[in-house]
Order: sequence, then C-alpha cells, then structure tokens
Amino acid sequence: MFSKNIELVTTTSNIEGWKIQKYLGVVSYQLVIGANIFRDVFASFRDIFGGSAKGYQKDLNEMKKIALQNIEKETVKKGGNVIIGLNVDFDEVSGGGKSMFMLSVIGTAAVAKKHEQDKLIDNENISIVNQVSSEELNFKIKFDEMTKKYKTNSIQSIEDIEVLINYKIELFDKIIDFIESHSYSIKEHLNILTEYFSIFQHKKISEFLMKRKFSNMGYESTKETLLKILNNIGWYDFDIINKLLLDDDIKCRVNALYLVEIDKKYYQKEDLKNLYDLLKNLEEYKLSYPVYTVTKGSFGKEKQVWECLNCKKQNSEKYSNCEYCGNQNYGIPSKYDDLEKIKSTISLKIQTLVKLLK
Repeated sequence: MFSKNIELVTTTSNIEGWKIQKYLGVVSYQLVIGANIFRDVFASFRDIFGGSAKGYQKDLNEMKKIALQNIEKETVKKGGNVIIGLNVDFDEVSGGGKSMFMLSVIGTAAVAKKHEQDKLIDNENISIVNQVSSEELNFKIKFDEMTKKYKTNSIQSIEDIEVLINYKIELFDKIIDFIESHSYSIKEHLNILTEYFSIFQHKKISEFLMKRKFSNMGYESTKETLLKILNNIGWYDFDIINKLLLDDDIKCRVNALYLVEIDKKYYQKEDLKNLYDLLKNLEEYKLSYPVYTVTKGSFGKEKQVWECLNCKKQNSEKYSNCEYCGNQNYGIPSKYDDLEKIKSTISLKIQTLVKLLK
C-alpha cells in the first residue's frame, strides 16, 4: 500500500496519461535480513529463509514492501507524488559462514499531474451510479448476517472461525474467549488461528493488544497461544510494547515482557532507536520490581518481603521466584528468560545491527 500522498509508482520513465512537472532526484533504500539472525548469532547461520518456496516468496515480498514504503516516505518529504524508473535488486551477501540477503530499491521522485479530460457540461446535476454485482451484494448480505450472529453469540467451534476467516470478520475478543475455553485442544488448530490473525493488518492487532482484554487474560496457556500466533504472522510493534511497559496497570507492564520476546522479522536503521528505547524502559522496569516491604516475623524480628505480581503472595527477599506460583519476582513464569537475559539479548541485537546496517 502506497503512502497517502503517493499516487503512482512505476518502473517506466514516462507515465501514460500523466505530465511530469518536476524531477526531484533519486530516492533509494537498502534492507539487510537473515532469518533468526540474532537468536543464532553465535551459531552457524542457516539458510536465510528456509521452508517452502511459498514462505520464501512471502519473505521477499515483505522485504520489498518495507523498502517501497521507505522510498515513498522519502518522496513525500521531497514534495513528490510519483516514483518513476523503479528498480529492485536482490543480492546475497555471504562470507565467514554467514549468509544474508540485501534488497536495494532505487527510483526517481517526481511531481506529476494527470492530463485533464474533456468535461461533460450539463445544466442538470449528474448522478453517478456504481454497479454492484449480484456476487458482491450476496456477500455483503451474508457478511452482515454473520457479523451480527457472532457478535451476539460465542464462538463454539473451529468451523465458526473458518466462517470468520471467509468473511474477514474482526472479533479478536471472541477468538481469545474461544482459545481460553478450548485450551486442551487448541494446539491442533494453531494453523487456523494463525490464518485468522494473518488476514488483518498488524495495526488492528496492535489496537487489540492495547485493550484491557489482553491485559486481563487469565490463563497462561492463552498467552502462550497468542504469542505463537503473533510469532507466526510476524507481528511486532515497538510503540505498543513500550506503551505497555510504561502503563500504570501492572498487568499491562507484565504482559509487555511476553511481547518483548517475540522475534521481529525485519530490522531497519530506524529500529536502532526503538531498541535503545526498549532497553531503557526494560531497565526502568527492572529498577521498579520487585517492591520490598518490611514485616515482622517470628519473635518480632523484622524481615524484607516482596509481593508476587501474579498471585499476590508475599515472599522472602532471599527468593527470586515466588514460593507459591513459581513466577519470577518481576512477573512472568520461570520458563521464560529472566529480565537480565532479555536486556542482554536486546543489547546484542543493537551491537549486531550497527555492524550490519552501517
């Protein structure tokens, strides 16, 4: 999808039906990617994308989309509304057992205007009626019917989710309710759930994650399922994660730690600042928790305790994990990385990105 002010992007130097009014110069962008590059940074690098040809093509298309969005932004800043002479190149960069792909896009930013067409003059108002096919009409009727049905009723089966996929009906809250009530069998249907979330723009999913519904998820299995889905569709949003980390609601802050561990699929130069901000917010989080208080124990002896952010039980300062639920002293289960390791991973990403995107 092109930027709001970009009307056309083309590989040709001339545009039929348009007049080039001004050339604004070259716009270009380079993007480097390696699959799971940071997770396996100390191991041998694998094949860049792996998987089926379909997955390979999807990644290439996503890289192209990111690069185009960046040269569109650059064109808009220059005051242009079209990009002509677009050229896209993919190059493999390898050496020392490491392998990456570099995508380069280049074009010319310009200001262009469509040729004016002869206007039909009529003393009476002219009304234009768009045609609607019977297929479109019937689809819309069924869409409204299904939307009303599932908004007022719970989702009972995976077949219901397939209906939502077919009509692209956005009901994230209902889907989460379904995951919570079917936690025993949800692994069998992870591919369907992934397909459902993949039909929506990441912006829509980000809006859902900012809602209290996400914060109030009760079951650990529900969070794990959602994280797998977000990983599968390549969701990542620095703004949302940082906002949740700074939220007044402790549930939001804890849930942000789950989202931090999702692997971002593509990194750009702009992400360096985002990673620095994330590291700063994680450091502030670490300084905020656990909260210690002083209580009197046996024989009136004072001792320091901290309250578990999950089960609210008090624990002795000598424990880093809750004695009752096992969660770490800053909120998430022990099976996840501790906060110091999360910070170390972010620091490593920053150091490696500086080298790759210099």
